[in-house]
Amino acid sequence: MKNLLFKTRILCLLLTILIINLGCAHHLPPLSEEVSANLGTIGVCTSSHNTYLFFSQKPVTDWREGCRGGVDIVIPDPPTFPPDVLPYSIAMFFYAPIAAPIGCIAGALSTESESEVQKAEALLRNAFGELNIKEILQYRFLRVAQEKTPYKFVVLENIEFDDIKKSLNYSSLADKGVDTVVWIDISKIGLCTGRISGIDPSLRFGMFYSIELIRATDGVVVYRHNWKISGDDDEFVDWADNNAKPFRWEVNRCCKSVAEQIVEDLFLTEPQKQVNEKPNYASISPEDSKPKPLTFNPNEPWTGTWKVTGGPWGGFVLKLKQSSNMVKSIRGSDHDIKAKVKGDRLKGWYGDTVQIHIDFKISKDCTLFKGKGSWYQGTFYLKGERQE
Repeated sequence: MKNLLFKTRILCLLLTILIINLGCAHHLPPLSEEVSANLGTIGVCTSSHNTYLFFSQKPVTDWREGCRGGVDIVIPDPPTFPPDVLPYSIAMFFYAPIAAPIGCIAGALSTESESEVQKAEALLRNAFGELNIKEILQYRFLRVAQEKTPYKFVVLENIEFDDIKKSLNYSSLADKGVDTVVWIDISKIGLCTGRISGIDPSLRFGMFYSIELIRATDGVVVYRHNWKISGDDDEFVDWADNNAKPFRWEVNRCCKSVAEQIVEDLFLTEPQKQVNEKPNYASISPEDSKPKPLTFNPNEPWTGTWKVTGGPWGGFVLKLKQSSNMVKSIRGSDHDIKAKVKGDRLKGWYGDTVQIHIDFKISKDCTLFKGKGSWYQGTFYLKGERQE
């Protein structure tokens, strides 16, 4: 029953020729060369006492809202591209009278019991209260940092970051041999609307955090960044199964991912150099100035780095890996992506807390792709150019 609306939508769309189709593969900005060279002994402080739990949407429990939501799901939004308006109107003339009643009935049947939703929310909030996110994050960070980096890390015992933050006197820490304080704060975690929104949406786990590096000698913040990491997605009630075991597991997994990301991006990568000198153009040979030909595996044409333009948020970069007919994002991609190759087309979705359905077509030389992206606000066009 939970997947009834999804199956209904597929069935209804087969009745018409028109189909109109959103946690952590991101890099943190690197440290500057000066900051990296003066890290010294690093005091670790993790914080979660202000962390709160949120749900971007809960399942619908009223059958009347379910009816309305069911119709909204099976009837596609009008296109924003003018040439598509007439075909859309013609298709809806035949499609809507059949699809709307089916969607209405399926929507009403797909609503969740209010008692089940309340029980699930109570289990999730109870699990959130029982988890010691501060200690989980601290353990994960120290373990990976001590294993992979040459730096010395020490735990700042019995110190909450807010106490440090309010006082700019770090001399006591510096006197104890701490050169730099790294503070990691989980600001919020929650379940965000995933690929399928509507009556009983698929909700993706999200963890939002910030990191600061503070110089102990004078209390100056030398690095600050806010970021988020996304995890698995599931339906609301399913997140609370077995005393919220899926939710508890995802909190642990994302804390591990946050720790690994910070260590790898800040303490294992080459520092960002400050370039002040003008380049010596005389030393550049004509051969160096020629563009290098792009190379790719013809059996994996979607594998590579793509610069994408268009869409509601402007340009972004996708780093993709194709395995057989499946394509997924890899480290360094601005967005997660999961899609399937069908001939010269790529169909699936990309995004983080909001996910975009995509239908791309690759060029014959595999250096460009064009296609559509669609979400609840409409359809837009995207263009990708291979970078490597």
